[in-house]
Amino acid sequence: MIEFALRGIEAMKPKTPQEEERDQKHPEFRRHDLDKLTRKSLYWMAPLIVPRWIIGWGAFMVFFGFIMLISLFVPADQPYSGWSKKLVSKLSSFTITSFVSMKGPGSVNVKTMKVDYSKYLGPDWEMDFDSPGTVVSNHVSWGDIIFHMIRQPPAFIGKASIKDIPFAGSIFKKCGCMFFDRSSSKQKKGVLEQIEDRQKLSEEGVLPPLVIYAEGGTSNGDYILKFKKGAFFSLRSVQPVVLKYKDFYPVNVENCAMPIYFHIILLSTILTGSAELLEYPVFRPNEYFFKHHQREGEQKWESFARVVREIMAEGSGLKLSDSTIE
Repeated sequence: MIEFALRGIEAMKPKTPQEEERDQKHPEFRRHDLDKLTRKSLYWMAPLIVPRWIIGWGAFMVFFGFIMLISLFVPADQPYSGWSKKLVSKLSSFTITSFVSMKGPGSVNVKTMKVDYSKYLGPDWEMDFDSPGTVVSNHVSWGDIIFHMIRQPPAFIGKASIKDIPFAGSIFKKCGCMFFDRSSSKQKKGVLEQIEDRQKLSEEGVLPPLVIYAEGGTSNGDYILKFKKGAFFSLRSVQPVVLKYKDFYPVNVENCAMPIYFHIILLSTILTGSAELLEYPVFRPNEYFFKHHQREGEQKWESFARVVREIMAEGSGLKLSDSTIE
């Protein structure tokens, strides 16, 4: 398996002056660990790959077993609520904490960022962390959604085919996930309206907020890319959450352009590392905000997205990049 993963590493290393120039021009997509990923560093941890897979993914199987049991007491067409919602949330947090410790040494911490938004939302603004329409997060890896499960049950936007997966599809629907057929032009046209309807339900406390990766793709974790309109188009409330990975060795968590099957193998060789979730207050744009912070030529959603991105970067130490992923 190590040799298989090493093939993916070699394919990512720049081999020509043109490729090196490309990587220097776009540092937000450049992996930091290509020089660390050697046979020596990876083979040293290779004996732990299979045990970690068995124990780590076994924790997920136990989690899904408990969730299926809870689901027997919840009507098929209803989301988790009341006692079932609280229990699923606690199980999610416990499972991910166990999963991370079993997959490798390290910790996951949730840090509350008490940022003052009064300069954006007016002198009467009051800080709160409750019932956002959407959680807006940076995106580093396919594993980000796993770490977000420490804060809340999985609630994301996925492909329509996911909801048809036996057992798991039903669980994701009850957790409040949204599904779209990306091959359907009709569904694409209605996505923004459906997101807004979903945001209203989250603000009312009916469903957990969707976690939306507003960049539309992954960076190497040092930057926040330019945001797309999905989470901001309706001008409803968002809660910024920044995910930071620290001191991972020998493999960094960022995906960049690495295929997921190589990445899963490599992550099983991790010796050290930790993750931190920075949880900001809910941002609810108002007339004061648009009067004082909307720039000439900007649409309202663009001003909203720009300021939220700046807040996330300032508080986390991440750099801003105007690169986008189409």
